[in-house]
Amino acid sequence: MTVETAAEGRGAWADVGAAIGRIPSGLFVLATRAAEADRAILVSWVQQAAFSPPSITVCLRQDRPVVEAVRAHGYFALSVLGEDQADLVARFARGTAPGEDPFHELFIERTASGCAVLQEAVAALACRVRAECDAGDHVIILGEVVGGRLQRDVKPWVHLRKDGLRY
Repeated sequence: MTVETAAEGRGAWADVGAAIGRIPSGLFVLATRAAEADRAILVSWVQQAAFSPPSITVCLRQDRPVVEAVRAHGYFALSVLGEDQADLVARFARGTAPGEDPFHELFIERTASGCAVLQEAVAALACRVRAECDAGDHVIILGEVVGGRLQRDVKPWVHLRKDGLRY
C-alpha cells in the first residue's frame, strides 16, 4: 500500500489519524475580550506563519464561542505553557462557564488591546487579527504579532495526540 492510497485500505483512516497525531504542537492559552469580559481557551494548533511582519496562525473549532469573540475584538493573546504547567492545562481545557472569570486567582498582565496573558507562562504574544480561512470544522486565524516577550526560560509543553482525527 502506498501513502497516497492508504486512506482506501481497511482500517487505513486509523493509520492516517495516527500519522497526523504525530505532528507535534505546543499548548497555549488563547485570550481575547468580549463585552468587557475575558474569554480564554486552551489551544494546541498554533504555528509561526511569517517573519515580516511576524505572524502566527491559530486554528479553532468553528463552534467555539471564543471564535466570535476574537472576530469582534480583532485581537488575541497567547500564553505559551511550559511542560511544568499541567495545572493550567487542566484548568483551561475544561473551559469556563459564561460570566465566569477564566483568570480568577491567576496573575495576569494586559496587552495594549486589553487581552490577558499569564505572568507565569513561558512566553506571551499579543496579536492583531489579519485574516481568517475556513478549514472545515475549524477556522484558521492569521494574527500579526504586535508584541511579546519570553517570560521564563523553560521548555514549552510539546503535545502529541494518539489520533489526529479527533480531540
